Amino acid sequence: MYTMRERLLNDAAARDRGNAEELTRQIHETSDLTSTLAKLETAEDQLRTLQANLIAERVARTQIERENDTTSEDMRDCRNELASAVRALRRAREEGKRTDEERRRLARCFEETKTQ
Repeated sequence: MYTMRERLLNDAAARDRGNAEELTRQIHETSDLTSTLAKLETAEDQLRTLQANLIAERVARTQIERENDTTSEDMRDCRNELASAVRALRRAREEGKRTDEERRRLARCFEETKTQ
């Protein structure tokens, strides 16, 4: 009778030990999963920060490129205006030379006519 009782107690103790080992294993796995989840959440936060920085840098680069294009266009416009002004000044100088030559020629003709 005692042997059967001892056997039943031993079987129950073995079952309890097995259950305790299973619970310990599950607790350990849960702890590992919790640690991994915390690491994952940290990594996700870092990823979001990096994505936000990347977007901000792209926006800044786009703005700089647009400003650069605008500056290039402004410089091209200024260069064209300057070239037009230089051409106009050259034309005016040439016209002034022609006018001076015509005035001198007319003055010579007048003097020649006057002296005859």
